[in-house]
Amino acid sequence: MNSPLLTAISASSITLFSAFTAAGWKRHELIALAYGLLGIAWAHSFMDMTLESILPTLRCILAEIGAEVDHRDSAAASCPYEENWRSSVAGSGYSSGEPHIE
Repeated sequence: MNSPLLTAISASSITLFSAFTAAGWKRHELIALAYGLLGIAWAHSFMDMTLESILPTLRCILAEIGAEVDHRDSAAASCPYEENWRSSVAGSGYSSGEPHIE
């Protein structure tokens, strides 16, 4: 295993991730990125490599992703128009969970 190469890659990724902001990403992209970052952490652990250099950055980004997804989900759940929309299509079978059959 080439430890200097992996150290350089970690240092480079820290630089790239320092400019990360979750606001410009779609929800599914944020979740995919979180899975990818968790995979990187798992791979480091599997190879018995220390995460000391990159762990704070990974934690920060994962926390930002989690906060952004939670914020979007809570905003969508509290949308005042959501209930009106659901009640307007209730007769069509959409909100009941049953297929629409005519």
